[in-house]
Amino acid sequence: MALTAVHVNPPADAYLGGLRAVIASISPALLDRDRWGFQTLKEVYGIDETSHLYSRSDSGAKGISIRPSADQISSDVFLRGIGYDFTILPEPFRTELKAFFAWRLARPQHRSREPHCRTVRLIAFCHQLSANPTALPRLIDYGHPIEFGAGNGSSPLRNSMELWLNEVGLSTTIDTPEIITRDESGSRVITRHNHRCQSSMPANELTFILVLLRERNEASGAA
Repeated sequence: MALTAVHVNPPADAYLGGLRAVIASISPALLDRDRWGFQTLKEVYGIDETSHLYSRSDSGAKGISIRPSADQISSDVFLRGIGYDFTILPEPFRTELKAFFAWRLARPQHRSREPHCRTVRLIAFCHQLSANPTALPRLIDYGHPIEFGAGNGSSPLRNSMELWLNEVGLSTTIDTPEIITRDESGSRVITRHNHRCQSSMPANELTFILVLLRERNEASGAA
């Protein structure tokens, strides 16, 4: 009896197809566009110039209008440098990072400037990583930060990002804001912590979210 060949998409195709479905479910524009600037963020998420994403921490910037011009809106400008340029990334890194940022921006708690500036570095980091012949083929292959970490919640991808931050001259440490509490006598106590390598934490978040999205897609497919 002759055997009939059955072509089945390999797991990588199913994984990337699931990520593209996640992106398209938020907005097909995110899938079609490889640069997300002011127009895209406002159109898809309703993020306008009043958002914390465009705010600046320096007091001199308070109260300054940053309303973009009509020309800026039509060109999808990166207002105040805020935007996402995926054009420098090869596949599958491009789709993986699009899915990560699409998911992240859908949650208002992630729409502030300082966390954005740390997290958007993932694009430049992954661009350089993709040129490394020893890099894994997909970002998700670096594994869950807890299950595949070095016992301290650090994924191999985070370790690589820490090295990259040092190479490009960016700080790997960030001071957290002062925390003011009161002791038993009622006196004020000011605590300031310095978390080592906090700047590389977005790499952990990236692999965690990619694993989460894959598991959700697999669960919905099995249902």
